[in-house]
Amino acid sequence: PRTHVKWLVMLYLSGDNNLSPDMVWAINEISESRVPEGFAVTIQYDGVTPGSPTLRYAIDRETPVRRGMSRGPLPFPEAKIDELREDDAGNPRVLEDFIRWSVNGYHARYRMLILSGHGSGSVGDFLNDDQARRQLQPGAMSIPGVSLAITYACENNPGLTNVDKPVHILGLDSCLMSTLEVASELKGLASLLVASEGFVPNSGWPYGYLLEQLKARVGRGESVDPEAISTYLVRDCAEYYSTYLPAGVSFDISSCDIDRIDDVKTAVELLASELLPSIEERGLQDAAVLAHWRAQSFKWEQYVDLWDFCGQLKRQVDRLGVACDNVMTRVIDATGGRDSTAAVIAHETVGIE
Repeated sequence: PRTHVKWLVMLYLSGDNNLSPDMVWAINEISESRVPEGFAVTIQYDGVTPGSPTLRYAIDRETPVRRGMSRGPLPFPEAKIDELREDDAGNPRVLEDFIRWSVNGYHARYRMLILSGHGSGSVGDFLNDDQARRQLQPGAMSIPGVSLAITYACENNPGLTNVDKPVHILGLDSCLMSTLEVASELKGLASLLVASEGFVPNSGWPYGYLLEQLKARVGRGESVDPEAISTYLVRDCAEYYSTYLPAGVSFDISSCDIDRIDDVKTAVELLASELLPSIEERGLQDAAVLAHWRAQSFKWEQYVDLWDFCGQLKRQVDRLGVACDNVMTRVIDATGGRDSTAAVIAHETVGIE
């Protein structure tokens, strides 16, 4: 029988690559923390050792918590539920099976899916699996592949019958994944996207610290609805990495309401409709390039922060001011009002980059 909880957190660790040690560290960090009351965590970890099994964990209030390191080849053996044959973590069907297994184990009011691994934005590899590539399998997942995995996991699944959204929070613990294109692909499947525009340290999200902070918040009776949880994630991740400033670490993270993405897309299309008829004008081309150079960029100038780009562009071209302002207010409400309809509901940055 399924256990009833308020929150189910599904953590998918695509570690068949150089991130494998950091993901073992994450599991060990989780093992040192007790899951807050009303929460359950499932984990699937695909490691880098050739021939090693893919591990599945289930952690709730009944799971023993050990202190210090225990002997053995597997992290957190107390919570290990199953060992699977080594598979391609970049295969949507593998992710689909993990989601279905998790939901069948815990009946939850709210669900969070966290995908941890390498990321490269809307164009490029996601959740790389090095050994699968050596065996001529794809070895990486696309964002449409993530959408398919969530969609297929919902089919004929009693745990996801008559739900508004299969996933309330989708966390992408990967580099360069907080983009308009990524959020657009996830419309209807997740309510909130928590991710970073820039590079994420190899250690990823600090799961032990996040659990400790969450336990304290639950103990104080703070809200645990999806928007509140996503905001805690943003603030606590940034607070953790603020202690790494002496090491030159820079980090950004935000929470985005995916249901509001269509408004951002419409605003971008209106801006494009004003730009395109005059795109051959040398002055306009120069203004757009200069705005891109001045705005916060990512992935070595391949991606640009949309809000910052529009702010820079309207300084260069007066007649684009209204269209640029329209995009900016759809992305972030500068007033910070509670009744805002902007897509970004929480955002933090750390470091000089």
